[in-house]
Amino acid sequence: MLQTQKPLSKTISTLLKKITTLSNEEIFNESDADNVPWLKHVFSLHEQLFGETCTGCASNIPGYINRIKNYNMSEQKTIPKYRLKPGTMILVPGTAKAYTEHNITDDIAKKLLKQNPNRKVLFIAIPEEEEKTPLDLLVDDHTKKELEAIAESLGIEPEGTKAVIAQAILDKKNNPDPPQEDQEDQEDQGDQGDQGDQEDQGEGSESNE
Repeated sequence: MLQTQKPLSKTISTLLKKITTLSNEEIFNESDADNVPWLKHVFSLHEQLFGETCTGCASNIPGYINRIKNYNMSEQKTIPKYRLKPGTMILVPGTAKAYTEHNITDDIAKKLLKQNPNRKVLFIAIPEEEEKTPLDLLVDDHTKKELEAIAESLGIEPEGTKAVIAQAILDKKNNPDPPQEDQEDQEDQGDQGDQGDQEDQGEGSESNE
């Protein structure tokens, strides 16, 4: 059974119904009972419903009006997995794009969070898998035997619970051992240094004699 999107707020719903009864001429030239121009309501509604409005683009206004009038309030929509907090708007720098709870899609939300994970605080709903840490994913996606096999392949002695083994794997991957050749070079340099010190000490003893 599909869940449906929560209804629009009473204010938005009321304005939508009213604007659908007005002609374009009335919208352009008249105001509501509080003396607020209907055109101002059009800009505000379009912003809230579709996430974008250009108040200085006169050629766009007829399209805004038609889009608002054709908005189907009773249309049953599935609730997206990603849901912004009511009243929240995400502006995309360098573009005219803006997203609200009414026009954001799951794909757009994923991209926005990938660009800036700190935006998570702006959402009231995010899929569980997005909130999991690398450790959680490693533990959930593998059996203990699989984790033990991965650990052994990395030269780790697999001991403890799944979480302990998984953490050891992540630590190993994040802090790999230096290549064996580098270790041998360091040892060779150390040996040469020791030999040099011994030779210097020998020459010093001869000089003293």
